[in-house]
Amino acid sequence: VTSALLAALLGAGYFFLSGQAGIDFVVRELVARSGGALEIDGAAGSLFDTVRIRRITWRGPDTRVRADDVALTWNPTALLSRGIVVHGLGARHLTVETNTSAGEGSLPQTMAVPIEVSIEHLGVGQLDWRVGTSRGAIHGLAFGYSGGAAGHRVSEVTFVAAMGAITGNATIGADAPFPIGGRLKAKGDAALAKVDADIVLGGSLAALTLDGSGNAGTARFNARASLAPLAAVSLREAALDATGIDLS
Repeated sequence: VTSALLAALLGAGYFFLSGQAGIDFVVRELVARSGGALEIDGAAGSLFDTVRIRRITWRGPDTRVRADDVALTWNPTALLSRGIVVHGLGARHLTVETNTSAGEGSLPQTMAVPIEVSIEHLGVGQLDWRVGTSRGAIHGLAFGYSGGAAGHRVSEVTFVAAMGAITGNATIGADAPFPIGGRLKAKGDAALAKVDADIVLGGSLAALTLDGSGNAGTARFNARASLAPLAAVSLREAALDATGIDLS
């Protein structure tokens, strides 16, 4: 009798989680755990297969993230202990905005996430970003992500554009001054063909440093730049040392 009852309970649980009722339950749980900072609209599918979501919005004290036309496969049982664990996540359009409230160039209070999030594989068709007065857009972005109260990490980043490709890893702390670290590899194309560079990220969101070395054809170079991403003019300083240049 006990075995039959256990089997019936497991069957009912599977049926519940695999249908729309299960998705609605998990959505309510995620929104509640976020303290209302997270909004999820138009979620449908199966928790044991693929969930499709029309829109996900995260609103922090100074940061807003919005993802449109999302598809994901994940591990819902991780909510019982570790937080959110996603195996695969894709979005047609992602918008990330960090506002300033104390004047131009001011830093946000925090970029911490109150629940641990792990995404093994993430792909974005188009990413529009704005940090302070700086903004931009990139296409065809893929990476892994992990984040929470301590900070954020992106791994195995791949970004391809008309001028070349970038791969690597990077981290940013969740609290001011938001320390940044990472290593990137750039391979040029088109006008930057035959350019290869290794780039080391350092500093913080207020004062970002880039140290690079590589080659452009037969020439070798070392470069260093200091940036203020939140300032109206982001480039503070740049230096380049090159050898083996063919001026012809």
